[in-house]
Amino acid sequence: MTRIIIPLLILCLTTSCATLLNSKTKRIDIITNTPAKVTLNNQTLESVNNRTKFIALRDIRPIKVSVYNDSVIKNITLDSKSSFAYWMNIYPSLGLGMLVDKDKPKRYTYPSRVYVDMTNNDSKFTTYYPFYKKGSVVLHVSLPHINGFLLKPIGEDSTMSSLGFWGIKLGINYFHNKNQFLDLSVSAVSDFFAPFPGAIDIWGEYDLMTSIYSSFSNNHRIGRFSLGYGFSFSKNTWDHRYYDRFDAPPPLREPFKKSEYVLGFIFPIYRQFGEYFHMGLIYRPTLLKVHPETQLVYEHLISFDFAWKFN
Repeated sequence: MTRIIIPLLILCLTTSCATLLNSKTKRIDIITNTPAKVTLNNQTLESVNNRTKFIALRDIRPIKVSVYNDSVIKNITLDSKSSFAYWMNIYPSLGLGMLVDKDKPKRYTYPSRVYVDMTNNDSKFTTYYPFYKKGSVVLHVSLPHINGFLLKPIGEDSTMSSLGFWGIKLGINYFHNKNQFLDLSVSAVSDFFAPFPGAIDIWGEYDLMTSIYSSFSNNHRIGRFSLGYGFSFSKNTWDHRYYDRFDAPPPLREPFKKSEYVLGFIFPIYRQFGEYFHMGLIYRPTLLKVHPETQLVYEHLISFDFAWKFN
């Protein structure tokens, strides 16, 4: 029995993730859309560019702050919750580390950023950027890093499918009201097989699929999420390559490149995480080839996207 209990105790004590990983304090930013003052424990905190920063001790107890200006006073409560490090105990110790972290202040965390709208009288706040308004213009920069292709090149009997990496997207978002925006973007993606940069030796045959496309969509913002629909115009390329290096076997098919221009739709969906960072999925089906031949055919591109948006 001792042989079982002792290893379990060691596992529990050495994998209490919140105790090991979390600091005793948590930084919190209070951000307002107009100049305001923030009071904590009867002390007025310094504010710079509508942002007030302070350090709080981790605790199960909530933090109460007052945010006010000449016309509005808001008393808000920041509730604590179990931190990500606490829930990490589930994997390495099957939850046993939670027994160590259970009653410790390091178990808890508070929102990193709190956004307070000072143009109304309610005491609500959000933990994502909510201050877009009609006429706002936002720069969208993203990396559609994981890309799944389904292509049917003209003259080929089979449908080509592939999953790979790397891409870039640049766009402009224009808010025509506070919860809807138009997105005009240009993107370039590939299915390159290596997910990370580094020195790579390539020999023999391999295929590279790429797509360069522009898109225009209308998007609805719902809390942290945005969902869109629109049109796309794309240049899809299937590049069959051969490198005669390291005694590579002769190619089964001579190298070639096929490019086609297609019209279709685009359906982006994103979730906002930090002040600027978003993650999303882009579904781009195409139905009509316009060059080098006109042809109705279904193809698609699905991209997993890492995005940053700046006012």
